Amino acid sequence: MKKFFSISIFCFALIFSNYSCRPDNPVVPPPEPPEPPDIPVTEMTIGYCSESNDFEGLGAGAVVLQGAIRIPVATANALVGNKITKIKFGVCAQGVSLSNAMVFISESLGGEPVVSQTVESITDGWNEVTLTTPYEIESNTEFYVGYSYKTSGGYPLAIDLTTFDPDNGGFIAIGTNWTTLTAEGFDCNLALYTTVEGDNLPQYDLDLTNLNLPNYYLTGSNIGLKGSVTNRAAKTITSFEVIYKIGNNDEKTYIVSNVNIPNYASYDFTVPNISTTQQGAVPVSVRIGQLNGNKVDVYQSNNSKNTVINSYPVLFLKKTVVEEGTGTWCGWCPRGIVGMRTMAATYPDKFIGIAVHNGDPMAVTAYNSGMGFSGFPNAAINRAFLVDPNATDLDKALSQADEYFIYGIEITNAQINGSTIDATVKITSAVDTVVNQNVAFVIVENDVTGTGSGYNQQNYYANNYAGPMGGFESLPSVIPASQMVYQEVARGIFPSFNGAAGSVPSNLTANVPVTFSYTINLPSTINNIANIELIALLLENKPGGYKPWQIVNATKIHF
Repeated sequence: MKKFFSISIFCFALIFSNYSCRPDNPVVPPPEPPEPPDIPVTEMTIGYCSESNDFEGLGAGAVVLQGAIRIPVATANALVGNKITKIKFGVCAQGVSLSNAMVFISESLGGEPVVSQTVESITDGWNEVTLTTPYEIESNTEFYVGYSYKTSGGYPLAIDLTTFDPDNGGFIAIGTNWTTLTAEGFDCNLALYTTVEGDNLPQYDLDLTNLNLPNYYLTGSNIGLKGSVTNRAAKTITSFEVIYKIGNNDEKTYIVSNVNIPNYASYDFTVPNISTTQQGAVPVSVRIGQLNGNKVDVYQSNNSKNTVINSYPVLFLKKTVVEEGTGTWCGWCPRGIVGMRTMAATYPDKFIGIAVHNGDPMAVTAYNSGMGFSGFPNAAINRAFLVDPNATDLDKALSQADEYFIYGIEITNAQINGSTIDATVKITSAVDTVVNQNVAFVIVENDVTGTGSGYNQQNYYANNYAGPMGGFESLPSVIPASQMVYQEVARGIFPSFNGAAGSVPSNLTANVPVTFSYTINLPSTINNIANIELIALLLENKPGGYKPWQIVNATKIHF
């Protein structure tokens, strides 16, 4: 009986198995769920700034201030038939009286407004105005969106600190004389953007806004292709293709997935493990492919960029020099102190900081005059351009700076001999070239203290007035000298701000070093010789920067 039962079970299982696997009785998988309908979005934002409150103010005196952004033809043509319904702008009033406020849209900068509307009240921060007469966007017509008001003083015209469009993102006027933020030396946009509504908005448009590639590349190493995209259309982007070609390598596609980029937002991407064995000027092309798996970018003209990297088998580590304009009398200068402190901790092998004091006992007249800062705090990056020395802007500059460079400089000898330093540097080029270069030496002192009132630090961040600032928000408005310790204090620049003429030969041969020796007289202002550092600057006479003699590389030693 037991034997029969087991055989029966076996036979039943065999029969059932054969039945379920018969061709005329297939196992049918459940149907795939239908793809949800792609419902159009009918509202989006256009502009150039961030929606955060990360902005600062411009302007001064009892004047009429005006600000505007430009919407160029290329952008307008993607929005034809839709309407501007709202204008949102930032203000840094901070107790300043504002009056006669209005928003406007015009089709020429400073021209008669097509749309204008009085603003009843303005508050510190963001102000949004709903237009009673929306502006309908027409084809082949650029337009300007702006605002104006009269101020009793202060710095209420808000500029954004997170993005940058030099051609469209910021126009300002004191009275009626318009200029660009770029022309005024600001690497930022106006804190202003608009709302567009309509049934014909572009749904998928990802703008390749920036490529961050090294100018100089060590042949065969990892490039680390980096860039930024901005969503200029209505739909949120969850994935996108980066299609790239490096030199004579085959074109490749890298998919950036699991992201969330809503309308108006930006995203920084990295394509890892990119390299080439090509040398010389290597062309690079990058474009954005399909979005969200299978969606086509409706506006192709803004999703590709071409550039060149210079590939060499021998290069030199590149240092970034930040010359900070500061002073104990300057209440906003704690921002620079915190920024420089943060960079020293974040980029110990890449950052060289020099605090150039103004109007206090630590000032060096020749150095301060050479820098020529018109406002404080301030910072020159390799003397090529200026930034506010807050930690965010400095980090942006340092993170995007080249890792390698074609010229190297090294301090091969530095001896303190009584009241002098005998120093020798070695300069090497990776290629045969003709140059116009000088060497300058800087002595900085750390852990500087003083006892006079000139060492008291003014502090506008006291009582948390402007938010957290590295602990300064908890210190008094006048920080006693006994509580202040100053770092990277410039004690002198030698032999001059522009370096020693003739210190570098005009003809350099690839990988053949040249040397320069100089004797430095130690400044009498040094408190403790054990706290000094020697910096060697390799300067090059170049057009177009903040200063004609820009820092192309540098090095530093501790004694």
